[in-house]
Amino acid sequence: MKDMRREFQISILATALYTVLNRFTSVSELFLGFLMGISLCFFMVGLLPKKGYARLKAWKNIIRRHYYES
Repeated sequence: MKDMRREFQISILATALYTVLNRFTSVSELFLGFLMGISLCFFMVGLLPKKGYARLKAWKNIIRRHYYES
């Protein structure tokens, strides 16, 4: 798991948590849907090629700088 991106690792953990909660507890469907949506988003970001991942991180940093300057 060392060579996987952090986002991909988070998606695996969130999917495992979703599965456990769905099978063994009675958690609301809204929460489970939210958890699966977050998991899918992290999964897609974790699988981006290096160039796309770098562009996404650069865009995120631009937004972050703009937010903190205001």
